[in-house]
Amino acid sequence: MPKSAPAALVALCLSLAPAAMDAHAEPVLPAPPLQVEGTFWPLGSRVLSPDGPRRLISVDLGAAEDGGRPALEAGTAMTVLNVLGLWSALVVDVRKSCEFVCTFEEGETCHWQALLAPKPNARYLGEPLLAIPAEHRVEAYEPLFARLAEAAVAWSPDFATPIWPPHEYDIRIEEWSPEEGLLRATLRLADGQERAIEDQSCVATKTAGLIALACPTLALLAANGVPLLVSWTDYHAGVALPIARMRIDGREAVLVRYATKIDILHGLLVREGGRWVPLIRQPDYANVC
Repeated sequence: MPKSAPAALVALCLSLAPAAMDAHAEPVLPAPPLQVEGTFWPLGSRVLSPDGPRRLISVDLGAAEDGGRPALEAGTAMTVLNVLGLWSALVVDVRKSCEFVCTFEEGETCHWQALLAPKPNARYLGEPLLAIPAEHRVEAYEPLFARLAEAAVAWSPDFATPIWPPHEYDIRIEEWSPEEGLLRATLRLADGQERAIEDQSCVATKTAGLIALACPTLALLAANGVPLLVSWTDYHAGVALPIARMRIDGREAVLVRYATKIDILHGLLVREGGRWVPLIRQPDYANVC
């Protein structure tokens, strides 16, 4: 695993909570990991520096509205979680990325990006999804492959409050027929209104003790019959899937893919005692008009 990141990383907006004074105390949870935006090949820099990295990973550092540059230095070590494994990477640059989201009259929307240089063999591990400060110990990484849920799911009879998204709605599963792929559920919105959901062609899969239910209208990820993540979207199919599991600083964690109404996000569910804690970072700037 890579060495500890420089102290400059702590000054970043995603800095960690203070470490516990008791050496035997449970380590603090990491901050929500950084979303990977994509990869690209810096052809121009390769001409100037043939020994430079062949591929860079762009990572979202948040809005650039206040003009302050994140205190993240070149050479800071990160751990990148890929579809099939993890790899160490180094920050090679921090830059501002701007684009016209709506009209020229409204001006550009800008956010900060960190550019990471992974090791050459990282390309064999598939798509990069998340970046975590390397001072966190990530081990026992295992990609997850879903299989059809064979046994009937015993759903909770009560309304459940998902841990993600927060403060939007509660959900109760009224009926689930795996043979027909039929789901009936009720969403209780934050204003108290209830919305009935009836979906056909749903599929339930089981992975790492979690049930993922994928329907045309919504998707959810549940533990012990209680929905944890609920993806209810307007523009595309919902997504709530476990991608991999691992241990972070000794805690059980699951890498998940989640669809909002706008974005496809990746994040972590981390086991804290008897509950799952979501570590998911949403964009804090406008990316659609």
